[in-house]
Amino acid sequence: MIETVRLILGDQLNEHHSWFAQTDETVCYVMMEILQETNYEPQHQQKTLATFASMRNFARKMRRQGHNFFYLTLTAPENRQSLPENIAWLIYQNKAKNFEYLQPDDKRNARQLKDFAYILGVNIQQHQSHHFLLEEGDLSQSIETTTEDIYSYMAVKYRKLIGNIEKNTAENVRLKLPKVETPAIKNDLRPILKDIEQFDIPAFGHVNAKSCRWVCSSAQAWQYVNYYFHHLLPQKKSAEGADAIPSQLAWALNMKMIEPLELLEALSDFTEKYPFAITQQAVNALLKALLGDREYKRFRFNRQLATEEAINPLGHHKPLPSFFKEGNSTSMRCIQQTIEEVENKGKTSAKRLLMVLKNYALLAKVEPDLFEQWVQHKLVNATAWSEQGELLDFIYQPQQRIFKGQEIASNIHDCSKCTFDPTINHGEKACPFNGLYWRFIHKNKPLLSRKIYGKALEGWETMDLTEKHHTLEFARNLLQQYHVATDEKSSLRSF
Repeated sequence: MIETVRLILGDQLNEHHSWFAQTDETVCYVMMEILQETNYEPQHQQKTLATFASMRNFARKMRRQGHNFFYLTLTAPENRQSLPENIAWLIYQNKAKNFEYLQPDDKRNARQLKDFAYILGVNIQQHQSHHFLLEEGDLSQSIETTTEDIYSYMAVKYRKLIGNIEKNTAENVRLKLPKVETPAIKNDLRPILKDIEQFDIPAFGHVNAKSCRWVCSSAQAWQYVNYYFHHLLPQKKSAEGADAIPSQLAWALNMKMIEPLELLEALSDFTEKYPFAITQQAVNALLKALLGDREYKRFRFNRQLATEEAINPLGHHKPLPSFFKEGNSTSMRCIQQTIEEVENKGKTSAKRLLMVLKNYALLAKVEPDLFEQWVQHKLVNATAWSEQGELLDFIYQPQQRIFKGQEIASNIHDCSKCTFDPTINHGEKACPFNGLYWRFIHKNKPLLSRKIYGKALEGWETMDLTEKHHTLEFARNLLQQYHVATDEKSSLRSF
């Protein structure tokens, strides 16, 4: 007899959660593919297919281990295509007394389950996913808390494990690793695509359903980790952590196929087996990305979830420009190339995401929630918690700042074939990033830290008055041209 129904969401595929420590015939786990989620926002086809495939593989594995799993495919006749309706139906069918769920990683799902719990008429309990390493109460929920603060805290909390890793690294590689072939991850997802095609589901991007290369199980995820340790991590030269966690690994972590502590322990074992095969810079980049950046993003999400308020200190409320929609284009080559990469691959580099897309969204006064939702649904490895508040970090986070054309040109290398000149601030050939950059500096001087933006503020303050006027006028026209309504006047004083 079923007494308890437990909900597993699509990104909660943690095989080692305490729920699965032992089997219990009175507990029924439920997973569901529903139109409520696929139709909420046009999502990359690769993301939808890989998510459903990962969910199905997880449910099969848990069943083999003896757990009672009820799985609703998209085409199941019992599927009501709604999270609350499916749960209510399952509880009614089994006369269950209890409903339990893991804390969602999406604010929308969290609110829906919280509101639904009031009318369900059974005992309700929310559990922690126990995926993230920073626990509730570890740090104060302050908006001034930075990535560096969290990394420093985590470095102390896990100092023994980190110490074991660091003692087996060196400034230069001293040991050549054995060659490891690229893992042959090719998932045939055509049956899932066939299910999806029975519904009028809005979609984005391109997919090769016959050979999907996103990991769709924990076994595939660990194959990739082995390749990452042997091939990708040793090649990393910079201490910067922007791409220290590749998209494929980020996807596996965010779906919880792999736990961050598991990854740390695996890295410790690897460096002990192959001492001095990975540089200190590469290890530091990974540790900062895993224990600093990733934990900070989850900390930031939890803080905003607690307040249930959208934080938008700049008051940006403009729609996404039309070229963010599939089928449209822009003459700005760096943006066009990046969006095309997202359409084709479901991913882009962290550098392109930061310097091109996020940078542009901030400078063009785009509503933060609109842009963050676009990233969340179009990038396969992106999540609600990882993107929530990303644009806010341009204001509050040290070492995070906006970029003008020349800086983008020296890092992205798309400008040689671009219509625009990254060295010009205004005029027909001027790079749009430049005018928007200087407008942002002028409009937000009180919010900008001299430590981060000192050189930019000095550059603006010493710029010729006529140059300022033409640059701001150019920026105002750009905002209108890209369908971003503005009430700003052309007078320099009004800026």
